[in-house]
Amino acid sequence: MRTVSIALIFNKHTNKFLIGRRALTEPHSGFWEFPGGKLEKGETPQQALERELMEELNVKSIIKDFFNESIYTFSSGTFKLLTYFTEIDDSTLEYRVHDKLVWVTLKEAYKYKMFESNFSILDKLCEHFKL
Repeated sequence: MRTVSIALIFNKHTNKFLIGRRALTEPHSGFWEFPGGKLEKGETPQQALERELMEELNVKSIIKDFFNESIYTFSSGTFKLLTYFTEIDDSTLEYRVHDKLVWVTLKEAYKYKMFESNFSILDKLCEHFKL
C-alpha cells in the first residue's frame, strides 16, 4: 500500500480551498484534485507534502494540523490518503503538473470532476466546518 499526503490549502480570508486540474501531459489529466503526492522512502507525510508542493506548485509550505486518513483502491493500487491543513504563500504559485488552479468554496468544489476519494474529503470537510 502506498501512502499519499494531501494538502488542504485554505484561505481564511475568502473561505476557499485551492484545487488544481491535472494537465494533459499528466496521468489522470482533466481531473481536479487537492495538491499532494506519494511519499518517497524515508519521508514523513509532512516532508513528502512539503516536497510535493514545491515540485507541483513551486511554493514553500507550512504543514499544519492533520485532518483525516482514508484508504482507497484505484486501478493503480491501494493508497492510504493523509490530509493536512497547509499554509502556503500563494503569490508564487506556478503551474507544473496542473493546467489550472482555482480557489473554491467547499460547495463549489462538488461541481468539479474529481476522484471519489476527493469527494470523500470534501464530505468530511463539510462535516468539520458544519456546512
